[in-house]
Amino acid sequence: MHKWPIIGSLAALVACHAVGDVTGWQFEAEGSSAQGGAAGCEVGHCPDAAGDCQVAVCLGAMCGFKAADERTICSVDGGKVCNAVGDCVECLDMGDCAVNETCPNGYCAGVDCMDTLQNGAETDVDCGGDMCSPCANGADCSGDADCLSHWCTGNTCEPCANHDDCGSSEYCDAGACKAQKEKDAPCQDDNECQSDCCKNSVCASYGACE
Repeated sequence: MHKWPIIGSLAALVACHAVGDVTGWQFEAEGSSAQGGAAGCEVGHCPDAAGDCQVAVCLGAMCGFKAADERTICSVDGGKVCNAVGDCVECLDMGDCAVNETCPNGYCAGVDCMDTLQNGAETDVDCGGDMCSPCANGADCSGDADCLSHWCTGNTCEPCANHDDCGSSEYCDAGACKAQKEKDAPCQDDNECQSDCCKNSVCASYGACE
C-alpha cells in the first residue's frame, strides 16, 4: 500500500468532507486558509482507497475517492464484482450466478428465494438462511449473517446504533455493520480501523495512537 508522504509545504490535514460524488480530504499548505488547499494533489500521494471498489482521485488540491468501474474484480466479504456505487457484491445479474439461481440484492440465491414464501432455511420470506440473500431491517433473523445490516437483535434485523452492536472486527456505518478497514484506508473514527487507530483521517498502526 502507498504511504502518505508530505507534499511540498503541506502543513495540516483539514476535516474530511464530500464534494459531489467524491469524498475527499482537503490539504492546507503553510500560509493558506483552511478553504484554500493550495498544496496541490497527486494521486500517487493520496492514501489508498478502502477496498477494490473505490479509487483515489484528485479534485483540485484535494485527494478524494470515487466508485470503481462497474464489474471491477473484487474480493471483499465473499463478493466478486463491484457495483456502480462502490460495493463488492456477489453478482450484478443472473449471468453471474449458477443455473437456477437469481441475483436479488447483489447475492446469488436459489429460485425458492423468489417464490414469495418462507421455506427451506429462510428466516423470513425469501431472505436469510444459507441460500437466500440477507434480510432487510424489520425481518426475522436467527443471526447477524441473516441481515443486510449485519445486526440481528431479538430475532429481528435492525440497523446498528453504535459500534458495540457490531462484531469485534466490524464498525457501525450508517446503520450497517461493516468490516474494519486496513492500514492507510480513509477513516473518521478509531473503530473503523483494524488497528483501532485513526490518525489524520487515515487508518494508522496502533502505535501512532498510543
